[in-house]
Amino acid sequence: MARSAPTLTSFTGATKEKTMDKTSMNNKSHDRFNLLLIVVSSVLLTSFVCPYAPWFRYCFETDETVYRILSLGWIRGKLPYRDLFDHKGPLSYVFYALGLLLSGGKNWGMWIIFCIVNAVTFTTMYRIFRLKFNENISLLSSASLIFLLTFFKDSLFGSSSRPENIITMFLMLSSYTFVKALLRFSGLEPDDRRSRSSFVFTKSEMLLIGLYCGCVFLIKFNVCVFYLTFIGSYFIWLMVKARWREFFSRVGLFLSGLISVTALFCIYYYVRGGLSDMLNTYFLFNIRSGLTGKWRLHIFQPPIPFTTQAVTLFLILCSAAVIYITLKSASGKKLQFIVCFICGAVCYFFITLPEIYYYSFIVLLPLYMVGIPFLIDLLTTRRTLCLSKAKICTLFVIPVLLSFLVNFIAIPSVPRQPTEFETKMEEFSRSHPKATYIFFMSNTFASPMFYDLTSEVPDFRYFYIPLRATAKMENEHLKSIAKGQPDVIVIQNAKDQNQEVMQTFYDFFEKYGYEYYLEGDGYKYGSNYLIYTKKNP
Repeated sequence: MARSAPTLTSFTGATKEKTMDKTSMNNKSHDRFNLLLIVVSSVLLTSFVCPYAPWFRYCFETDETVYRILSLGWIRGKLPYRDLFDHKGPLSYVFYALGLLLSGGKNWGMWIIFCIVNAVTFTTMYRIFRLKFNENISLLSSASLIFLLTFFKDSLFGSSSRPENIITMFLMLSSYTFVKALLRFSGLEPDDRRSRSSFVFTKSEMLLIGLYCGCVFLIKFNVCVFYLTFIGSYFIWLMVKARWREFFSRVGLFLSGLISVTALFCIYYYVRGGLSDMLNTYFLFNIRSGLTGKWRLHIFQPPIPFTTQAVTLFLILCSAAVIYITLKSASGKKLQFIVCFICGAVCYFFITLPEIYYYSFIVLLPLYMVGIPFLIDLLTTRRTLCLSKAKICTLFVIPVLLSFLVNFIAIPSVPRQPTEFETKMEEFSRSHPKATYIFFMSNTFASPMFYDLTSEVPDFRYFYIPLRATAKMENEHLKSIAKGQPDVIVIQNAKDQNQEVMQTFYDFFEKYGYEYYLEGDGYKYGSNYLIYTKKNP
């Protein structure tokens, strides 16, 4: 049988398919380059400020020092919350411990871990933008966020190695799963969208979001308010639509993911005999700390500037725009106005808690920052984006270069030469290798610390885990410290510290045979350190 000659229609169709395939390949190639650019930028910015980086002589951040000591103690047999105290969630120390295992107890392993964490965060952010926007808008949005977060106080690159950085990674991954499912659902035909058989989220997607939420819950549980905005909106939509079967199914899957992660850690601490210590420290301590008058909105906090509140409100409006657009395309009802109002009120309340305030640009980043590409798209709707790709790429170079100049040239975080304070502490450590140390932040709570960060882990015979956050905490701490009487006590004495509190310490030192050893500057926090040692350690 003779073969039929190709028609013009078939030839045109084949040409279109080839053109589409070529365009798709070009887009993938461009995306790979953009992702590589974002990875390099985030790794460099992390390296310039991370106190665990190998070019810094020691860890110059107090909190990061505590996380290191607890994680090091954990991999050497001690148990967080039972033997060593801090109030962050148990999953936090897993990441620090992985870094220490990677490097054999050295700091650079944790630096590598957080380079990976921050790279995953920002590449996921770019992938979220690409779900709806073209390459240039997505790249410009990513560059804008990195530029903003590099210079905003206590932002994601404040030290780049806090538990909040780990939280942000999980929130970004949750956002990607959520936005991808919503856009897929909104792309359906109206009849298919109203069908009872059509689900916004598949079972695996909802379970995955629950697992991410469980991870956040085990790092800083009050940040789980993020899931009230995204997943809460979805559950409200299901109830309004009376899709009860899907509602109970998806709620069950979400809770299953959350509970399964939490249960693993509870089982581990139960087997190790520290479950009650973990519950008392991580949950009860944080809850009681909030109930002692700290849960007040920013408008009632005079030191917090009005401009910060204005920026926060603006970013919440961005998040409201995102929720409005997604719910409008998914429901076609006026429900989105109610949801936006509720979510905005909830977010503002939680953002303005002093506990979250300093990290608000971290922990709720995926919620309000997704609004930036919408704004760029809105501004460029009637005209082509005039910035070329080369110009957009320079927006990544600027924050990297400025961050390097600021942190290494203008205001180095760590002095280039050891100070007298460091030298004296190192001399004492070498002459007393078995000495036990305690770093006491008199205006907050007790935390263990080696100032020179030797490889040893302090051996506390008794270490106080506070069950109540009260104004009398200093006295309670001192009673407990008296039981163990460590050889070295380091006090952080802020300039505005209550002198009556300091007098309590001085009386304690005289009573238990401690003598003044050294005083040194705190470099970054407007405070100084007072070192007292036992007369015969």
